Amino acid sequence: MKKIIYTFFLLPVLLLTFSCNKKPLPAEANQEPVFYLKGELDGAPFTLEAGNDNYVMQSNFYWDTTNVCLFKSELKKQGCDTNCRAYGLTVIVNDYTVSSPGSKVNLDNSVRMGVYPFNDKDLPSMYYKVNLIPKIVKSSTELYSWTIENGRDNPTVVNKYCPWVTMTAGLNYSVTLNFDNNNGCSSSHQDIYKVGHSLQANISAYRNYSIPGAIYDFSCQLSGTPPYQYLWDFGDGSQSTSPNPNHSYQVILNGRNRVTLRVIDAKKDTAIRYYQVQISADPSCDANFTTTFTPIPNTKAFKTITILLTDPSGHVYSSKMTIQPESSLFEVLSINDYIENANHYPTKRIKALLNCVLSDGVKEIKLSNAEISMAFAYSN
Repeated sequence: MKKIIYTFFLLPVLLLTFSCNKKPLPAEANQEPVFYLKGELDGAPFTLEAGNDNYVMQSNFYWDTTNVCLFKSELKKQGCDTNCRAYGLTVIVNDYTVSSPGSKVNLDNSVRMGVYPFNDKDLPSMYYKVNLIPKIVKSSTELYSWTIENGRDNPTVVNKYCPWVTMTAGLNYSVTLNFDNNNGCSSSHQDIYKVGHSLQANISAYRNYSIPGAIYDFSCQLSGTPPYQYLWDFGDGSQSTSPNPNHSYQVILNGRNRVTLRVIDAKKDTAIRYYQVQISADPSCDANFTTTFTPIPNTKAFKTITILLTDPSGHVYSSKMTIQPESSLFEVLSINDYIENANHYPTKRIKALLNCVLSDGVKEIKLSNAEISMAFAYSN
């Protein structure tokens, strides 16, 4: 396993490399430390600061056995590698993909502003396989063209019936189906999906074309935490709070009305779904579609956070040893370029909010209301 290591010593604007024949200069009085942990440990005030009480900041990066690069930052006593009889904090960030050991790895691809999951026993999926299912079953002449956008990556166009695509958790996706039945009718429908949310919704609608009028029976299929609150907007000024309403359209604007369903579950998660109703007597002219989301197991723990706290007796408490409660949080507040180390590896200073439960397999402790500022090395 390849490992690149260097040590930070705190001065207000200076980063020094430690060696056996050098001693770090003390921090100047009344200076705000650059690297620190400030919060509560089991409800009591808890602070570690580089430059105070012989604490230093170390950072390295290395590859695990699955070829995922790990960016590691440590706040601990100078020269302490085993039992230091003092507290020490370690933060590990997993890269977003696999890479060859010794290759260039850019921290920008793994850490951005926002909330990150913990690498614990209940690891969330980072990617989903999504099946896009048109309402109209393909026979021979229909044409299907899908445009998939997330506001970050280049749009994807798929000309295929019922395709499978991969979507990234945490992003909102716009999916548009352009449908042509090759019989004089074409239509288009767009929907928005919050990928990774437990609450997802699909709308089904039935219209009996053998009777006069445009009467629709609506229903929805949900994944989330019941009970649910429903609000249907039928696009003509009428609304319903029923889970399975029916509605008779007197006028359909421009041949089509857009139905909107807003669902809120017991966890206050929200899903919004759309459906397009039309006046056409041809039921084959329909661009509506549904989706299924299948999580891809995150076996390599991409883009996750691990927190380790060593106590003065040498016990190591880890965020990986327990399932984190909903109150746990690792939220990146800022990311700034910092100076290179003596080996000319660039560094980033990352400031984040931290709440988590740590365990040594027997006992649990809690870090809460914490703010950390840590240095991470990488190669580019």
